[in-house]
Amino acid sequence: MTLVRLGQRMRIVAGAELGRRSPMHEATLQRMYHRLNMVFPGSAVLASGVQIWHGTRMCTADGLPLVGASGLPGIWLNLGHGSCGAAIAQGCASMLSDLMDNRASFLDSALLDPRRFG
Repeated sequence: MTLVRLGQRMRIVAGAELGRRSPMHEATLQRMYHRLNMVFPGSAVLASGVQIWHGTRMCTADGLPLVGASGLPGIWLNLGHGSCGAAIAQGCASMLSDLMDNRASFLDSALLDPRRFG
């Protein structure tokens, strides 16, 4: 679970419902509210405008994100982080910045090259 404070609001990212295309499962929501109250007691004020959203998280076949030139002029990519987006976003952004400025990166950029699949 990832918690992010946005002003007076909290964003909670948790749960994976593989294959579900219906509204978010009530049991998943209850687990999220319970965990939020465990970490920040009294913070889950459900009567004050809870927004519920769920969507897909793109990931690649090898589990690594796509970071680098797309193959089209001026189009750079930083996507496909799957469930690790919050954990690796800053490192991927740093690598992309290095690539865009033609600087040596801290990691071999070929590992995450968007064109590695062909």
